Formats: sequence, C-alpha cells, structure tokens
Amino acid sequence: MKHKKLVIFLAVIIALIAAYWIFSLVLTSKMSAKMDDPFASAEKQVFSLDPENITSIAVQNGSTGEIYEFKDAEFTWALEKLNGFRAKKIVGLLPIETSGWSYRIIVEDDDGNFGSYYIEDNLLRCDFVAFYGADDEFSEFIAYVSLP
Repeated sequence: MKHKKLVIFLAVIIALIAAYWIFSLVLTSKMSAKMDDPFASAEKQVFSLDPENITSIAVQNGSTGEIYEFKDAEFTWALEKLNGFRAKKIVGLLPIETSGWSYRIIVEDDDGNFGSYYIEDNLLRCDFVAFYGADDEFSEFIAYVSLP
C-alpha cells in the first residue's frame, strides 16, 4: 500500500513539473512573439544597435530619477556593451503590470525611436520578456546612477 502511494505521489510531482515546464515554454514563446521594440529582439543576441543611427544611450535610477547620458568614449562603450550582451536564458513573464523599477537603460535613434529596458545586475527586461545574462552584466551601467 505504501509503495502504491509513493508511486502516485511521484507521478503527481512529475506531472506538475512537466506542466510548469510546458507553461514556461508557451509563455516565453507567446511573450517573445508579442515583443514590439525598435531595438531589442527576443534572441540570444538582444541588440544590434547601429552606431550611425543611435543618438542617445542613458541610464536612469528609478528611485532618485537621476539620469546619466553617455557621451563620446563612454557612448561607444555603452553601445558595444549592449551589442555584446548575450542572453543565457530568455523567460516570458506574465502580463501583470507592476509599479516602479530600480534602473533602466534608455536608447534613442535619429528616427525618433525610443527604447526603455529595466535592468538589474544580471537581467534586462523588455516588455514582458526577461533576458538573463552573466552575473553583474549591467552593474557597470547601474554604478553611473547609484549613490556612492
């Protein structure tokens, strides 16, 4: 009797894990397809920013409102850093609006297109898609608008 209960318990656990995995896969696929952004794509290489068209890259602190706009060599660094970002994991998020954000990167081009991407140390979020990168992937951006 105990063996039968254990088998049923394990079958339920396996079914729940499979359901979660399928739900995550479908959610990621659906949210990636809905992503409507002028600069980011739902691929491992998120950005392919053309240096000839990008006019502004900035980082903003969501708590203080402080904005730092990259200029000259720092602009080139920020552009290369964004173009070099490779997502290790792409995850669709439930379309639930939240309030507030800690930090964001703002990108603008000469056609008037505007992109805003919430960031954390190892995460960039565009619409309802999260792109996970290496540890401290965006910490250098965050340092520009963090309190000392």
